[in-house]
Amino acid sequence: MIFILLFIIIVDTFGFKDGVKIRYDLHKNAKRSVLPGDSRKFKMPIKYKIGNGLFANYMRKAVKNVQDNTCIEFEEVDYYTYADIEFKWGSGCGTSGIGHILDSTQYIYIYHYCYDNVIFIQALLHETLGVHFQHTRYDSYMYITIKKDNIQDRNNYRLFNPLMYYYTTFGIGYDYGSIMHWRKNDFAKPYKRTIFANEFDEYYQNMMGQKEMVSFNDYKILNFYYCGDKCNNSISCQYNGYQNPKKCNECLCPHGFQGQNCKDFVKWQGWHGVVWDTCGPLIVNVKEWSETFRLKSKYICYIYLVAPVGKRILLTMEEASTSNASPCLPGKSIEIRYRGDKGSMGLCMCGYNKKVFNIESEDNLIVIFYIGHAGAHEIDFKYKILKENMAMIYRRYK
Repeated sequence: MIFILLFIIIVDTFGFKDGVKIRYDLHKNAKRSVLPGDSRKFKMPIKYKIGNGLFANYMRKAVKNVQDNTCIEFEEVDYYTYADIEFKWGSGCGTSGIGHILDSTQYIYIYHYCYDNVIFIQALLHETLGVHFQHTRYDSYMYITIKKDNIQDRNNYRLFNPLMYYYTTFGIGYDYGSIMHWRKNDFAKPYKRTIFANEFDEYYQNMMGQKEMVSFNDYKILNFYYCGDKCNNSISCQYNGYQNPKKCNECLCPHGFQGQNCKDFVKWQGWHGVVWDTCGPLIVNVKEWSETFRLKSKYICYIYLVAPVGKRILLTMEEASTSNASPCLPGKSIEIRYRGDKGSMGLCMCGYNKKVFNIESEDNLIVIFYIGHAGAHEIDFKYKILKENMAMIYRRYK
């Protein structure tokens, strides 16, 4: 049985050029990107069936998640009818192929360690639909380092090789929290690791390989690939939101942003551990001089550090305390989105952190999602506009 472990399809017979500017709305994306891998797309509705001996509701839930969050349509057929995709019992959890193959059924293999994990099953479905693993992106070297000496078997080396220009990322940022990211120790020798984050590895390693929640960009890349022809109009979406293929006059927004064009910050309304209350949005204007921010107790809140356009932010984390969790994910952590793509899952911190370290934003906005479940939970940091000539010095203290 061959398992194809791969990040987003698009096989280009003539080569795919890097550097294509991708617009963040479906209409422009469809017009500007001729996808050489269109023949590998499934035609809708995608027919699927579930083999005997499986707990079918878990598969149906995974399919429903994709259908609810994309334009992709599915149709379940009986066991004796041809299907594009078939879930069946195997000797491991994996897939038989990537993307549609003409007149051939693609298999999703289910085994003991994934049969009841909807998100794990959904990751296999994303792969079958054409989504490759994050570490195979051509730009993955900028975000992770593969320690090949720690790989268990030399025959597995090829599984870690980037796919170079045989697919496109659609301009979507690398996502350590994607369901399509491998774990830090996949295919590793005993007590070794194969995948290391190039920065903040202490935190990102606890996010890699998670199968508990689907990231914003996990759905976004499916929508960009399958739904580019669904809207005839164009709209502008801010903060890496994108046009909703089901409601073409609206944007789909990363969490922390809302409104028709994703330009509005979010006020949290809900249970704060003691009372039903609201928090924020806490908007902090960043200046040239250093200032201190502290939030403590049972709050759920979005914090927005905003610098003038064209400036970047230096955030010095001094203390953070929240619930212990593994994997460490938004909703049970302190999440810091400092990268340019606000749709990528941010750096997540769980438990008690007293380590002082610097974070440099890639643009003029840092979004912090604070979750305090107890009175002792808190976040303390300093912030100021980053002086570009000092950036390398600050980076030494990461």
